[in-house]
Amino acid sequence: MKKSAFFAVLVLLLAMIRCEKEGDEGIVESRRFSKESHHAGEDCMQCHDGNTAEAPRFTAAGTVYKPGGEKVAANGKITLYTRSGAQGDVVIVIPVDARGNFYTNRPINWGNGLYPVVDGFWGARTMMSSSITRGNCNSCHTDSGNPTDRIEVNG
Repeated sequence: MKKSAFFAVLVLLLAMIRCEKEGDEGIVESRRFSKESHHAGEDCMQCHDGNTAEAPRFTAAGTVYKPGGEKVAANGKITLYTRSGAQGDVVIVIPVDARGNFYTNRPINWGNGLYPVVDGFWGARTMMSSSITRGNCNSCHTDSGNPTDRIEVNG
């Protein structure tokens, strides 16, 4: 009895942390606690634009930092809403990995603009008050020598 209960719990845990869901074939997306990404802080779309061999095209990507812009804020999430202030419909939720990077190649309907909300691992939240119509976040939120230009969330 104990072995079957252990096995059932193990199967449940594996199902919860599985990388892909049904119908997600071909999806490339960051995962919490993963260290597969690289080049934190750089403009991801320089390579992940669909024109660079071995670099899948991303529809949204960037890096999240802790306040001050020096250390990454790992394992949170980015949510894109149709209205400001975390209002309206949720269009997509993108996990932030252990290196502070987030990326996806899922289709995103940018419409007239979406409003990003950054949630840190410990629940802190940062909202962008203006809308965006493209997902190359590090093209604006860059390491320009001014760390306050970066995407930041406390924790």
